[in-house]
Amino acid sequence: MLGNIQQPNPTEGTHYEAYALQPNLQKRSYHYKSVRSCSDMIALMLIELIASDQVLEQAYLWMCEKRAHHHFNSDVWQVRRWWDEKKPLLQQQLRAGTYQFRELRRVWGPDQLVDYWSSMDALVLKAIAMVLTNHLQPHLSDRVFHLAGSGGMKGAVREVAANLSDHQFVFRTDVKSYYASIDHEILMEIVKRNVDDEKVLALLWGYLRRYVSDGGKFMDITASPWVVPSRR
Repeated sequence: MLGNIQQPNPTEGTHYEAYALQPNLQKRSYHYKSVRSCSDMIALMLIELIASDQVLEQAYLWMCEKRAHHHFNSDVWQVRRWWDEKKPLLQQQLRAGTYQFRELRRVWGPDQLVDYWSSMDALVLKAIAMVLTNHLQPHLSDRVFHLAGSGGMKGAVREVAANLSDHQFVFRTDVKSYYASIDHEILMEIVKRNVDDEKVLALLWGYLRRYVSDGGKFMDITASPWVVPSRR
């Protein structure tokens, strides 16, 4: 994820720096590198961070690793082959606010179905997640244990164990297709409180209002997200 952004102290002037992780392409390790320092850094558009070389290169490495064993007909190999040419075009589209997500491809397995983003879309979503995770961290509850640095499953178990003596019952619940069935209008109104970059908000809407292609049949997941389609 992006390094911590140092917020300016009004009593000490307006100078501060933002840092991003610079990937080492050979060793696949990362180190902090100052990417900008100026008096108006607080107004830096989030889309500029998402479209930066540092963030996109890290997202690219992540995508390559996750899809290293994909079929030879997968689009990941085309992205890898032409990445040097594709990246500047991608940066131009992100900064102009013209990038559009493609439909997801539904793949049926013996026991489950999987919806796949295109490799370029997966890369862009990873870049968005990296930047927004850092940007929204101060606003997130410290009890959301699945986020990096929040303790994970062990932290959740410790929290439950520490409070068991004070409660007679434990209630565990889940929402089927949570991210698809949640009210997106309400969700985006909450997001807008801390994300004021219209181009980033447009990307988030594109992610939420996505379509799935199932053998030539296109489905809008927001139409009836609680219905699990049957294979025909």
